[in-house]
Amino acid sequence: IYPVHITDFQVIGGSDTGKSNYDTENTKDIDLKYNENNLKITFASLSFTHPSRVVYEYKLEGHDANWKILSGGVNEVLYTNLKPGKYIFKVRTEGNNATETTLPIRIHSFYNIVFWMVFLMFISFSYLVIRNLNLKFKSLKHKIADLVEEAKQFNLPEAKPDEKYKFAKLTEAECK
Repeated sequence: IYPVHITDFQVIGGSDTGKSNYDTENTKDIDLKYNENNLKITFASLSFTHPSRVVYEYKLEGHDANWKILSGGVNEVLYTNLKPGKYIFKVRTEGNNATETTLPIRIHSFYNIVFWMVFLMFISFSYLVIRNLNLKFKSLKHKIADLVEEAKQFNLPEAKPDEKYKFAKLTEAECK
């Protein structure tokens, strides 16, 4: 009884068309971008007596409900337009759980990128609003200081609380 080995993992489409860019022997799991959702997985059993008679069962958990059978020497599967999420690719020779091999696959969501872009835009916008308000506050503070300096040039006496009606020329009786 020989285990099934995943010999090749390819992302179909995009800039890496047809390139095998994953070392399936040393990779624990595969992380893909949202647009890397067309996959080709090749596998082989180390049975060299009659490779064309080997029958494989495969399943992509999270996508396939049941095991699917490949016969007649076919040893690759193609998945297209997978949705973002976590999957586990499983392959074995027919009816033999001891030969089963698994490969975890994760396709990231486009919305993760959008969320971070919106979050960064919100932080940037908030920073600009706060900075603008701070600059306006400093400008008003300087204007008030200038007006106070101008008022000091006129040498106006400061009103005392008991003389609050003196400048209005009102009597205390008129104010009550």
